Order: sequence, then structure tokens, then C-alpha cells
Amino acid sequence: MNGRLRQLVIVVSNRVGEVVGVSTCFKVYVKQLRNHMYAFRIFIVPEYRIPGLTEIIMLKTRDFMEGISQEGGQENTRCLGMITIVENERIMKNRTEAIWPASKMVYIGNSPQGHHMRVCYFKKAMISLTPTFGPPGEGKG
Repeated sequence: MNGRLRQLVIVVSNRVGEVVGVSTCFKVYVKQLRNHMYAFRIFIVPEYRIPGLTEIIMLKTRDFMEGISQEGGQENTRCLGMITIVENERIMKNRTEAIWPASKMVYIGNSPQGHHMRVCYFKKAMISLTPTFGPPGEGKG
């Protein structure tokens, strides 16, 4: 199975069943946060980009991934929430709130390429008393 296909969380289709939007997530270790997060992406076909749709997809994706995160795994490798890199210049220019009201995504800085980085934490997220210092297998740094 294609790697990107396994990351699929939400599929949005139009009235005739054509896919017009998707959200995907995959687990990553975020060095800056010293914890695991789900990297989150959304794509919506330009003709179907309507106000509020991105927030709806993000909230449904967050709720689904939050449920998965609570189901198992070792405490120090559970995801604390979701992280996204905002590459859309229009969004970076016009959505400058430190915390986006609908999604609660918090600005945490910029990527090396200058894109905004935002996170949202799951309701039951807890910082590990012994946070990992890298992806499993890298040892302590």
C-alpha cells in the first residue's frame, strides 16, 4: 500500500463523488518539543476552497487522531497533538493570530524555509517526566 495512502484521515467529495479534499497525518518526532506529534496536512481543490472548510476538516482530523493517540503505545512515544507547516503565503499573511480561534492551532515559530509552524495539543496530552531526546533508537542527547 502506498505510504501516503496509509496517512489518509479525511476524504471530502463533491456531489458526484469526486475527491476534492483530503487530510493526512503521520507520526513525527519534533526535536523542538522533545516529543512526538502527528504531522498534519490538508489539501483542498482550489474551486472547493470555501471559508471554514479547512477548520472543519482540521477539527474532525484532530478528534479522530486524538482517539487513536489514547489507544496505546508507550507513554513516552504517544503523540501530544498535531503539528503543521503552513506553506500557503496567503494564509501566512492573513491569519496572523497567535492562536487560531476555531482550531486552537498555536504559532510556535518558523521552519528553516520561513513557513509558519503551528501545533494543537490533545486534551489529555501530558509532557513525559522523562521526555525522549530523539526518535526511538537514537539514545539520549
